[in-house]
Amino acid sequence: MGSPSTTADLDSSAFLDEKPSYFGGQQINKVLVDASKSSDNDFTYLPYQVYANSVYADTVGQAYENGTSLDAGLEAWQKALAKYGKDQGFTVSTK
Repeated sequence: MGSPSTTADLDSSAFLDEKPSYFGGQQINKVLVDASKSSDNDFTYLPYQVYANSVYADTVGQAYENGTSLDAGLEAWQKALAKYGKDQGFTVSTK
């Protein structure tokens, strides 16, 4: 499963109506597309985005792998990123 590279594919019923068993048979693509329409346009990548990507599997990815709380995985990722950022001398705030 990947994100389509064109808006025509992104809006296609073939993509939106998929129900992968990995996500419990829900129309996850529809959920993600709907969420993307309400995203914050002020988003910027972290100055240490490469690090953030590298520890994703250790935190959020483990929640998927182990069937544990995604919220807990996201919180662990946030803590790891905040610690790393502070250790690198960045001012870090979390909401």
